[in-house]
Amino acid sequence: MLCVCTSSRPSATSPSPAQPVFRRRSIQFTEQLSRPVMFFQVLEDKVVPPDQAKRMFEAVRSRGLPTDLVEFEGEGHGFRRANIQRALEGELLFYGQVFGFTPPGLSVTLPIENVSVS
Repeated sequence: MLCVCTSSRPSATSPSPAQPVFRRRSIQFTEQLSRPVMFFQVLEDKVVPPDQAKRMFEAVRSRGLPTDLVEFEGEGHGFRRANIQRALEGELLFYGQVFGFTPPGLSVTLPIENVSVS
């Protein structure tokens, strides 16, 4: 599962819990994360602050589920540089480790938490 965070930084103008945008924020539902999740986070993101991905990663890791957090420096919201290839390869590697297959020809390695590699 690839997690895409869709929330924004809390501020004085952030919606209240009764408003629809608040209910869509991934960070509000970390207790419901119950499957392997791979997080990709750009560090200069002004839409989804890196601390949200870190908190979600920690929530999944603390449950003993396979997870990893890959952070990309020098990018804002979205992937617009050569990191796109790295993210796609990371996603495929994550699926391979979780589902027990070895993707051929990858140039990346990831320290995926809570998964046994045979």
